[in-house]
Amino acid sequence: MINNNILGFISTLELQTLEELFSRYNHKDCTGVEVGSLHGRSSYQIAKTISEGTLYCIDNWSNWKLKSKFTEEQNKKHNFPPEGSSCSLDTFKHNVSECKNIIPIQGNSPNIVKNWEQPIDFLFLDSSHYNPNDWDNIEFWLPKIKTGGIISGHDYMPRQETVFPDIITNVLRLEKLLNQNVHNPSGTSIWYFNI
Repeated sequence: MINNNILGFISTLELQTLEELFSRYNHKDCTGVEVGSLHGRSSYQIAKTISEGTLYCIDNWSNWKLKSKFTEEQNKKHNFPPEGSSCSLDTFKHNVSECKNIIPIQGNSPNIVKNWEQPIDFLFLDSSHYNPNDWDNIEFWLPKIKTGGIISGHDYMPRQETVFPDIITNVLRLEKLLNQNVHNPSGTSIWYFNI
């Protein structure tokens, strides 16, 4: 089910983890939300996993050109997008064209969906990685997640505190708020909480 033709900053193991995490929601009433979809690598995986449900993918897709922190060799080895890749809605739509259950929403979450009322089964947050935007998304979406749902995200690296410190801060806040420890599957930077 993994489509390695779609480039992105999420590993094959992490895509497999998302499949395991969200497979229980593969039914016609499932509503999932992904905030931060870039080229659609994780979107494709999640949409295929919940093929009976609907996945809303929210991203700015503002036609900016990606600046890579990695060498060309690293990009190829890990399926990372190369320097200059276009981050556009057209690229995203092309990459996920066979996933008929994806509804893209172009804009900045949560502002673009401020009138959202529909309960959701899960949230996968992989957008700015900085506050206030990430915490704004958590505060907005958390009350909309059904009992039995999941709030989750990417790039949680507690042993590398300087990489994305706001993600670590937000996970710690969620641990206190939800009165539970974060789940962080081995070998991944995926974080999640059961609701």
